[in-house]
Amino acid sequence: MESFKYKTLFQIAFAFTMAGLIPMLATAADDAVTPQQLAEEWSFYGLGSAAAQNSMFYMEEAHGSQGVMVVSPQAYSGDLTLRYEIMPMNAASVCVAILFASDKGADGALLSIPDGYDGGMGHWIQNVDNYFFAFHNQAHDRTPFGVRFGGGINLGEAPANVMRAGEFHTVEIVRRGEFFRLAINGQLLFEGRDPEPLKAGHIALRIRGIPQIPAACLIRNLTIN
Repeated sequence: MESFKYKTLFQIAFAFTMAGLIPMLATAADDAVTPQQLAEEWSFYGLGSAAAQNSMFYMEEAHGSQGVMVVSPQAYSGDLTLRYEIMPMNAASVCVAILFASDKGADGALLSIPDGYDGGMGHWIQNVDNYFFAFHNQAHDRTPFGVRFGGGINLGEAPANVMRAGEFHTVEIVRRGEFFRLAINGQLLFEGRDPEPLKAGHIALRIRGIPQIPAACLIRNLTIN
């Protein structure tokens, strides 16, 4: 798996309202991402808060939020396995993983986040190429599913939800060439194919509740390899 180091750059010379993630070559790739790295090195977006808590990473929405998320400073290309344990803290906490995210048509070269971005999904649907996987999403009246935004390809949908709030669940998303699969607690939920897969991009972890109940989660044992 090839990887490239990215940093956030405020492109003041070009626009006062956009921040971009610009690539630089990584000197090493470490598959384990610690809670401290999630809190200090990944970029946090949305109305809410996030922090490392010993061996876990905590993320929560504030009231009035449109969703909160952390985005990797590093972009990834080629085959990849994203694996982590997540505990939704309440029944309303919809959990999402986004893979290979970059500006539309950029092939992983740039991921721009608007200055003052509120955490809403509109930007990711309209302006970003990415693979979007949602799970523990009963509160949004859905079962786990995967889709490619910026291509309109459905990667699959599970017949039922298998996660419960207040418990840790192991999420595994695998990309092998054109093929993708989602498993929860070792159970394969679905497999899908993108005949013209995205080449590279960032990873994001997102949660979203419902207007009456903000989302919160704990994450631990995150690896990317």
